[in-house]
Amino acid sequence: IFYNEYVFFIGKKEGFHFWFCRLLFAGYNDYTINVWDVLKGSRVSILFGHENRVSTLRVSPDGTAFCSGSWDHTLRVWA
Repeated sequence: IFYNEYVFFIGKKEGFHFWFCRLLFAGYNDYTINVWDVLKGSRVSILFGHENRVSTLRVSPDGTAFCSGSWDHTLRVWA
C-alpha cells in the first residue's frame, strides 16, 4: 500500500491499477495510458510512448513518477 496527498495504491484487477484519492492510471490495448481524476470523473491526460499493449503500471515509493510495462518489451518511466 502506498499513500501520498494525491495517490493511494490499493490493488490491481483485470489489467487496471486502481488509485484512490485523486488519480487513476489505466493501461489500454491501444498502447496508451490514461490518467483520470477520480474526484471530477474526467480524464486528465493521455500518455503515448509504447508500441504495443500496456500490461503493467507501478508508482514510485515517493509518488513522483511511475513505470509502465508493455508487450513491446519496454519499461517507461514517467516523471
